[in-house]
Amino acid sequence: MTEDVLDRAAARAQTPFDRASVRQAARRAGADVARRPVDDLAARLLAELARGQRPTPALADLLVAGLTSEGSISDLARWIAATAEERAAAVLDVLDLADAIPTRRRADQSEFPRLRSA
Repeated sequence: MTEDVLDRAAARAQTPFDRASVRQAARRAGADVARRPVDDLAARLLAELARGQRPTPALADLLVAGLTSEGSISDLARWIAATAEERAAAVLDVLDLADAIPTRRRADQSEFPRLRSA
């Protein structure tokens, strides 16, 4: 059973679809169940760690926080994982926002008295 099979089943389901329960039932029935993509990534990370490769301290801290916290992953972690296209879209959104902010026209004369040098 692959993610594609689960995607098709979820699309056809008429009741709430619980992927974990379906995977568990398939294993009990003896079906060959593919690992989840996140498990494949975790296995690859463990293999790199076994070879002595370590992530940067900042990424290691984010990994520890993501694995030990029940809360949501930080915005920084989402930004690090974003593709170049996603980052470009975010920058364009910020630029569009900046363009939408009205600018105040400066008065011809300041409200404050002019400072004169001696």
